[in-house]
Amino acid sequence: MKRWRYHITFVFALFWQALHLQGQSADLDTNFVRRYEKSNMIEVFTGLTSLQFNFAKNQTDKSDFRLTANSSNYIGVDVSYKWLYLQATVNIPGTQLDKNVNFHYTSLKFKFGTRKLIFQPFFNAYNGLLIPKLEHRSYEPFRNIHFVDVGLDMYYYTNARQFSHRAASAFSEEQVRSKGTFFFTASPVWRRISWVTPSRDLVPDSATYQLLSSNPKWVSLVLRGGYTYNIVPAKNWLIAPAIAAGGGALYELTPGNKSIQAVYDVHAWINTGYNGPRYYVYMNASWENLRTNFLIKKLRRVNSDISITFGYRFSNFKKKILGIL
Repeated sequence: MKRWRYHITFVFALFWQALHLQGQSADLDTNFVRRYEKSNMIEVFTGLTSLQFNFAKNQTDKSDFRLTANSSNYIGVDVSYKWLYLQATVNIPGTQLDKNVNFHYTSLKFKFGTRKLIFQPFFNAYNGLLIPKLEHRSYEPFRNIHFVDVGLDMYYYTNARQFSHRAASAFSEEQVRSKGTFFFTASPVWRRISWVTPSRDLVPDSATYQLLSSNPKWVSLVLRGGYTYNIVPAKNWLIAPAIAAGGGALYELTPGNKSIQAVYDVHAWINTGYNGPRYYVYMNASWENLRTNFLIKKLRRVNSDISITFGYRFSNFKKKILGIL
């Protein structure tokens, strides 16, 4: 019997008004960046995401064991009103890699900050993955394995007066003239892999089996530097590419394997589309390659996403919602 997998993600973000408004008018160069009169938004979006875990020996980068999330197309809606942001996303039935497997994935994110400094705590949990087979689009379920990560992404932009990261990432402001900026990120993260019932039948490679069956836990810190540029080819049109790369260190918390190892990361993304005062539409594409070196094995986490968003701006309601909004 086929079972459809539904994935619902709720994202709640509180944008602290004091942080947003304090000193922003004086620091903003309106020759380059302008706010829209209608500051609230409702969006509909759809896309496709992919997540792979590739294991390799320490002496080479060639993968000898792979796991992948049971990815599918998704559709969602979000609303931004004053300080509140709500998002709901549902996977589209019948678009999974393996339509006969039902796994549960959870993703939570918060986002707040100023023009220069952004904080984004996050939580991700994957309950079950797939083992790709040699046959085209054929997979074997890897049940009872859990990947969890909890962390914080911090962004610092050097030229916040003339470059709008809100226009670049969410089309929520207008970039009047082309401008770029350097930016820096820091990501402290705690990660854990737990395998409830280890089986050598699923993982024939001895080093990979040893790593996964030990239920590894680790903390890491990755520092990156990057550059992003808002290109304005015509009024209300925007092309916003960005790239960041860096490295750091991880500390293994697994008993018997405690050690400090290197971590490397490359992340690139682009948003492009029409950014009008009332309506907007843009396409997003992103790719990230995070390489983690353990004492006995390498792990590369490759994450990609492509989506399209349709948005509508609206003004504040005349009466408060529930007396607080």
